[in-house]
Amino acid sequence: MKTVLLLVMLILPVQICCGAGINDLVNGDGVKWNNREYRLGLAKSIHLVIEGYNKKIPNLSPDEKKWLETELQRIKSLNWENDAKQIDNFYDSVPFLLNTAKNGLNRIISVFDCINVNDIDIKKEMVCWTKLSIEIGYNPVWSSIHRLFQKDIISINTRDEDQFIVRSDLGPSYWSDGYSEGIIEYILFPYLVNESQ
Repeated sequence: MKTVLLLVMLILPVQICCGAGINDLVNGDGVKWNNREYRLGLAKSIHLVIEGYNKKIPNLSPDEKKWLETELQRIKSLNWENDAKQIDNFYDSVPFLLNTAKNGLNRIISVFDCINVNDIDIKKEMVCWTKLSIEIGYNPVWSSIHRLFQKDIISINTRDEDQFIVRSDLGPSYWSDGYSEGIIEYILFPYLVNESQ
């Protein structure tokens, strides 16, 4: 798995803030899990990447919101065996994909407020990092963004497209999986080991 993550490190833009960069989560080099200033810098560098994607996703129009609510109720009443095509079409519709992507990215962004609270107790901050790891690793967000790109609803330049999906012997995954794992391995796990001693 480390070779896959190394590939991501080479192609993702490095966002450095306060001596920390998102790519520190690829192999753990330089991660200072026990330094608050470093963790804040790391959170800021992750935030920059997430905001970049969030800016590419348009908000739903009022008509799209109304259609989504109405159609969701209709889809819930369908039979999966008999109406699979209709259900698949709903989950691949532009309004559904936009809603999934935008809501997911906004959930990720909201976690940064938790991490950035002044004088936060490290135990509470680590709960916030756990939430960030979960939200970043939530693949429906990234698969929705990918489908929106494939449908020409949003643009991702060639470099972004190349970095978006990481291919390995284990199959394709989204770049966010590596960062989610990095938060666990290089921030949360060392903290828990330290607390257990």
